[in-house]
Amino acid sequence: MRDRFPIQVSIHTPVELDLAARELQRQINRSGSPLYRFTIIIDFLRRIDHLPDLWTSSYLRALYPTLSSCIRHEYVVWTDPQDWKTTVNTLPLLSGQKWLRLDAHFKATWDMAWEKCTLTFAAMNAFRPLHALLLEHQLLDFDLTGNEWTALLNASTVGLDPLDEYSGILQHHNVSLPFLQRARERWDHEREDGRLPGVILLGDQQYMDKNAGVMLHVDVTAQQGTSTRVHFRNTIDENNTETVQQLVAAATAAHALVDAYFPGSPSKMEWMIGFHEHEASYAGESMGLATALSMMYLLQKDYNRARCWRLRPHLVCTGGIESDGTVKDMPHSVLKSKVDIAFFSPAEVLVLPAVHAEEARRLVLLKQRRYPARQFEVCGVASLEDCIVAPGIMRTQYRPPHLRTWKFLKRHKVPLLALLVLIVTFFGAYFWWKAQITYPDLEYTLRIPVEANALVFNPHRADEWQFRDYESVIRPHLPFGDLEIGADKTRNVYLWNITPQPLDVKLAIEGPQADQWFISWQGGRQRIDATSSLRVMIKYVPLSAEKMNEAFFTVRAPSDGRLLTRLRLTGAAGRPTPAGYGLSFDGIDDMLYFGRHAIAFARDEGTIEFWVRVDGEEATLLSNDLNSPQAPAMANMILSYSDGKFNLSVGNNRAIIPIGDRAFAQSGQWHHIALSFTRTGRRIRFLLDGEVLLDRQEEFIIEGVATPYVTIGAYNNSEKTDAHLLGAIDELRVWDRALSPDSIRARMDTPVDGLTPGLLGYWDFDVISEVNAYNANERTQNGILRGRPMHIRSGVPFRINEDDIRLIPGPLNNTAIELQPSRWLQCGSDVLDGALERSYAIRFLHEENNPGVIFTVINQDAWITLADGAVSTAGSEPFVLPLLPGWNNFIARINASQIMEIHLNGDYITTIESKGLRRGPGYRYEGLQVGIHQDKYNSFGPKYYDSKVPAIRARRAVSDFRVWNRRISDADIAAYSAGKDTPDGLVAHWPLDSLPDVNRNFRDRISGHLLHLWRYRGWE
Repeated sequence: MRDRFPIQVSIHTPVELDLAARELQRQINRSGSPLYRFTIIIDFLRRIDHLPDLWTSSYLRALYPTLSSCIRHEYVVWTDPQDWKTTVNTLPLLSGQKWLRLDAHFKATWDMAWEKCTLTFAAMNAFRPLHALLLEHQLLDFDLTGNEWTALLNASTVGLDPLDEYSGILQHHNVSLPFLQRARERWDHEREDGRLPGVILLGDQQYMDKNAGVMLHVDVTAQQGTSTRVHFRNTIDENNTETVQQLVAAATAAHALVDAYFPGSPSKMEWMIGFHEHEASYAGESMGLATALSMMYLLQKDYNRARCWRLRPHLVCTGGIESDGTVKDMPHSVLKSKVDIAFFSPAEVLVLPAVHAEEARRLVLLKQRRYPARQFEVCGVASLEDCIVAPGIMRTQYRPPHLRTWKFLKRHKVPLLALLVLIVTFFGAYFWWKAQITYPDLEYTLRIPVEANALVFNPHRADEWQFRDYESVIRPHLPFGDLEIGADKTRNVYLWNITPQPLDVKLAIEGPQADQWFISWQGGRQRIDATSSLRVMIKYVPLSAEKMNEAFFTVRAPSDGRLLTRLRLTGAAGRPTPAGYGLSFDGIDDMLYFGRHAIAFARDEGTIEFWVRVDGEEATLLSNDLNSPQAPAMANMILSYSDGKFNLSVGNNRAIIPIGDRAFAQSGQWHHIALSFTRTGRRIRFLLDGEVLLDRQEEFIIEGVATPYVTIGAYNNSEKTDAHLLGAIDELRVWDRALSPDSIRARMDTPVDGLTPGLLGYWDFDVISEVNAYNANERTQNGILRGRPMHIRSGVPFRINEDDIRLIPGPLNNTAIELQPSRWLQCGSDVLDGALERSYAIRFLHEENNPGVIFTVINQDAWITLADGAVSTAGSEPFVLPLLPGWNNFIARINASQIMEIHLNGDYITTIESKGLRRGPGYRYEGLQVGIHQDKYNSFGPKYYDSKVPAIRARRAVSDFRVWNRRISDADIAAYSAGKDTPDGLVAHWPLDSLPDVNRNFRDRISGHLLHLWRYRGWE
C-alpha cells in the first residue's frame, strides 16, 4: 500500500499548522525522492500562504534546507509552472531573515528557481504570466508593446522558438537576465534530446492522487550479433523480472515489423538500452513501446531503399508491448499522473494504449484551459503497426533516386561505377550550373520593369526575397492607414520571379488580426512563371475601432509550408470625423507627386492653402524645384519648416518666417497654412491658422513658371529626394488669384465646391485610392501617391452640417433610405466567400430623368451594374429595363457557368452572357456598391468628371438589399417580390429601413457584414 499524505484539510490555527508541519516532516523523512519532497513542500507552502508571518517563519526555516536542495536538483524541473511561481514568491520572504545570510547556497537557489520557473512557463508557451511575474518581482520595469507581443505569439508559426524570441525582445530593451540565458541553454539541450523518445517514470509514493514523476529520454544503441540479446544499463531492483522481459518483447516485435516492411533486415542484434540520464532506476514494463519505436528506427535507418522511416521528434510514450506487437493496457489508476507529467514536460506528443486515448485527451483539454497556448497531442495505438499506419508517429519518407545511388556507391566503393557516376554527375552538374546558376541577372538583361510594392526573388541580387520600390529595397511593411469602421482599402503587391524556372508559392494572410484582411485576387496556391510577376490584391476591412491591427501576407513553399517571405500589414480604425480623410506621410519615402504636369501650380499669381500636422522636427511641405541635366536649374517655390520657423522661396524671393512660441511641430495639432502671391501686384502673404505672419511688397520673378515640378511632403528636384514630411496633409487647394486674408479665413474650416470660380485644383483625399489623389474638379490632373502614404481619418477642425441619408416611405408599406448627393454605400468584405452560384436583389425608386447608379458588384473588368434604367456588365451591351414609375425590385441570379438571368418586379426579363462574367465572382473583387460604380482607379479622374458627376449628384432611394450564395428559384423570386423571407442560402440582408449607426454603417442581419456610407463633398 503506497503512503498517502493526509494533510488536505484547511489550516486556520497554530495547532493545525503545527500538526500539518509535523506530518510534512515525517513524509519528507520517509522519501528519498527530491521530486516527491518538492511536490509536498510546495503544496504545504500554498496552504499556509494566507497565514501571518509570525506563525510560519520558524517552519519555513526548518523546511528551507530541504526545499533548497530540491530546487537545485537536476531532475526537479518539469512540473506545473504554478509550483515554480509559488517557489519564487516564497524565497523573497526568506531573504530578509538573519539566519539565511549564513547560507552559501541561497544565491544559487534563487537563480535556479528563476531558471526553472522560466523553463516551465516557456514549455507552456505562457509568456504573459511569466512577464507579469518578472514585473511583480521588479526584475523588469517595462511591458512589451503590442507589436512585440504579436511577434512573440507568432514566433512558432513562422519557425522561430518563442523563448529565443522573448529573450531577443528583452535584449533589444538592453535587459540581460543571467538565469534567462541559462534557461535558453537548457531549453536548447532539452530540445536536442527530444530526438530520443521519452518514458514517464513515476515515483513509488503517491500524493493527492498524483504520482510524483519525471519524463526521461530512452537511449537505444545496437550492433549486429550472433543472437538477439538485450542489456539494460540502468539500475533494476533485485526482484524486477518484468523490465528485461519487456525489452526482449520489444526487440522481437520491432524485428518482426521491420522485416515485414523491409524484407532481408538483420535478424540478430545486440541492444544496449538505458535512460539518457544515467542515475535513473526503473521498475515495470511501460517503457516497452518507446523502446520498440527506437529499435524500429535503428533497424532500418541505414537501409538504402526507396522509402525509410523517420521517428517523430519530441515523443513521450507509455505502455508495454507483447512479442506480437500488441500494446498492453496500463493501469487506469496511473493515467492521470502520467498525463500530468507528460503535459508539463517539453514533449509535444503522448503515445499510449488506444483504450486510454479519449480519457487522456479529456485530461489534456482540462489543462489547456489553464495554458491555452500549450500545443500537445495525444495518439492512441493498439499495436506497434498503428504507429506507422494511423497517426504517423513513425513517418514514412521517400528517398530520391540520386540520393540512393550516391549512398550505394559510397557504401560499396565500386571504383568503375563510381567513376562513371562522377563523370555523368560532372557533365550534368556543369550544364545545370550553366542553366541555373550562371545565368545573367535577368532583371538587367531583359529590362524587367519592377514597379512599386514588389516582392522580388532575384538570386543574383539577394539570397532572400526583397520588398522593393523599383530599384530601392525597403522595409517589408504595407500600411493601410486609419479608416472608418466598415470602410475598405485595397493595395496591390507584385510578386516577381526573376529566374529561368517557374516558381510555385502558397499565399495567405496570417497573424492575430488576420480576419481584418483578405486576398481579393490571386490567393492560395499560385504559379509565377519564369521572369514574370503575379499581381495580388490585398484588402483591409476593419470591423471595429482599433488603434492598431496587424497581420502578415505570407509566401510559403507549397510542398512543406516553409516561409519564403512575408509582408507586415498594419491598419487602424475608428469613428468618422467631420473632415473625412487626410493623407499621412511616414517621413521616410512618402510624397504626393505632381511632377512636370502640375498645371494648377504654373502661375505668376495664385494661392496655395492646405491643412498640415507636422510630427517631426523639420520637413519640406511644398517643393516646386527642377534640376534638369543640360538645362538651367529652376526654383519656382519651396516651403519648409525647421527650428521654429518657416523657410519660404517664391521665385527669387526668400523669406524666413519665425512662429514665436506657437505650438506647431510635434504638437499633434492640425494647422492651416496659406501662401498667396502675385508677381504683377508685387505681393507675397503667408498665413498660419488665418494669422498673417508675412506680408511683403516687392518685385520678384519666377523663372520657370511655365514648367513646374511640384511635390507635396518632400523636397524633390528630379535628381534627389529628401527632407520627407513626418505628419499629415489635408484639404490642398490651389486658386488662380491671390486671395485676401479674410477670404482665406472665411472658408479654411469648411469644404468647398469643386467648381468654385477660381479654384484650379482641389485635393481633399476623401476618396481612397492606392495610387491617385483625386482632384475634385476637371481643371487639373490627379496627384500621384508615391511611397505608400496612408489615408487616415482627418483631424482638421471642420464645421459641417451632415445630411447624408434621410428616411422616406418605401415599398410594401415599409421605410426606405434616400442617399443624398455625393453619398454611396459599399460593403468591402466578400459576403459570398468564393461561391460561384449567387443571386442579388434590391428595391429602388425609379424617377424620370434620374441618372443615378442603383447597384454594382464591382469586380474590376467583371462588374455588374444597375444604372440609368439599364443593367450592364463587362463585355456586353447595356440592356434597357422596362421600369415602372415608383418602386421596382431587381433580381440578378447567376449559375455556376456565370450565366446571368435578370428579373424585374417578379418577371423574367433577359439572360446575359459575357466574357467578363466568365472570369468569376473573385476576379479582382472590390465589393458591393449602392449608389455608385467606382473601380478605385479611374472613376474620379478628370476625364470621367462630366459623366460621373451627374450620376453621383443624383438622389437614390433604395431598400431591402439581399445576397444569396446560390441561384435562387422562381419561388424565391416570387417570395421576394411579395416582401417575404427567403432564408435558404441567404448570406447577407440589409433591410435599409432605418438610419445608419454612429459609424455610418448598415449591418446585415445574417452575418454582420457592414455596408458603409461614403461621401465625397468635393463633387456635391
